[in-house]
Amino acid sequence: MWGEVTPAERLRSVTRRNVDDERLAAAAADALAGFASEPASLVVACRRLLAYHRAHGALWWVCSRILAAPDPAAAARTAVRDLEADRTGDRLGATLPLLDEGEVVAVIGYTTTIDDALAERFDVEAVAIRVDGDDPVASLRRRRGDHSVRVVDAWDPVLERTARLVISAAYCFQAR
Repeated sequence: MWGEVTPAERLRSVTRRNVDDERLAAAAADALAGFASEPASLVVACRRLLAYHRAHGALWWVCSRILAAPDPAAAARTAVRDLEADRTGDRLGATLPLLDEGEVVAVIGYTTTIDDALAERFDVEAVAIRVDGDDPVASLRRRRGDHSVRVVDAWDPVLERTARLVISAAYCFQAR
């Protein structure tokens, strides 16, 4: 896919990605594998990547895993596989309870993982809350599921019937 592109250019491309891109960590691991034969360059590459995306927890995990590994290239491949096999959305969906009539699951920081959790739960009515620092409209446009999700403001009366509040970890880091 990358052809004759240098590892530095691949990293630059990954670094410029949007912070809320959930594929960012896997793409970064793939790009960092290009620095595996040069430990000093790998450290600098991780520092630069994290300087641009300080609040991206998965990137911190990827960088620490690759830097601490005896074989950074193998660690990068393993990190990509682990990220792609993540079942957090399935687990979250399985833990959501059956709701009474009119109850909702309110979401702050709507992500692909949360969308995956709601994909099979047509019995759950979900609302995405618009709060300072997070407008869920862009995330809802990228949804994979067919489940209807309304966007509401923090003062909306529907929130009085909230059975569960789901807050994305990514939002928690951005809110600071």
